[in-house]
Amino acid sequence: KAEGAFPILNTVNGGKVATAGVRKDVGSNTPQIIKDSGCVSFDGGSDALRVTHTSDYDFGSGDFTMEAYVYLRAYTNANAIVCKSGSDNNNPALGPWSWTANNVGSSQYHTFTWHLDSGGSFSISSNPTVIPLNTWTYCAVVREGNDVRLYQDGIQVAHSQMNPGSNTLLNTATDVTIGDEDNSVNDHDMNGIISNVRIVKGSCLYPNGTTFTPSTKPLTN
Repeated sequence: KAEGAFPILNTVNGGKVATAGVRKDVGSNTPQIIKDSGCVSFDGGSDALRVTHTSDYDFGSGDFTMEAYVYLRAYTNANAIVCKSGSDNNNPALGPWSWTANNVGSSQYHTFTWHLDSGGSFSISSNPTVIPLNTWTYCAVVREGNDVRLYQDGIQVAHSQMNPGSNTLLNTATDVTIGDEDNSVNDHDMNGIISNVRIVKGSCLYPNGTTFTPSTKPLTN
């Protein structure tokens, strides 16, 4: 059942062109935060929103928070949420980190993968907690000291630790992409809708695995 409407941005031509419009609600459970702030639709092709690299996205060994509302239309190989994983001369295959809904069998799990400047690749997954299709899901990944946590709808669904020997993330000059992970190893395109992406460097907003209520207001700095 469609209820109300919200602004939406459709990306075309590989994310180089965006067309704005208003469309009907995608479901009766659409949170008010989406109706108030809008969203971006990705068609599972080469669409992406790109944010030019700055040091704001080099997390190093410090805390961080990334969060977003995600609406998956289909379980593809992996639906990219936010990634900083393009190629560069420091690491021609992979970049510092990728945040995706990753496919395992017939379901898809909230997944964060990171690469360290000392070498090595690590990941954390919400398995067995899935990201459901055709509904809005709040997702967050945080780093608190040496701990990495995934939250879904305000509940911790996974907890892991950085490599105890070296916990500094790889630092590259690659761009941040929303809705796409594209490098020489992976090509993961979002088939769905994303809203209220927020990246905070230097702070873990949701510590200790404590359950919290996701914001009902559009996210700001």
